[in-house]
Amino acid sequence: MNEIRIVRAHALGADEALARAQALAASLSAEYGLRYHWQAARLLHFRGSGVHGTLELGDAELCLCLTLGFLLWPLRPSLELAISERLDALLPG
Repeated sequence: MNEIRIVRAHALGADEALARAQALAASLSAEYGLRYHWQAARLLHFRGSGVHGTLELGDAELCLCLTLGFLLWPLRPSLELAISERLDALLPG
């Protein structure tokens, strides 16, 4: 399976969740060369070498959906763990 889907609940409020998602996107862009853009106020699209996906912000949850390219399939478990840990740090509680 070449997809990763992670949902996390949050109680941050819309503005704080958006600010944290923007900070995460900027950080990942700098670290991994991901390109991203916002579609509307709560839907982030991103693309990088071998990966693309979306981050959708809801009032009480965040949903991250990634599609991995063929070369990244073997790394799926470690990528999913690293992303989960990053989201846990982003959305404490």
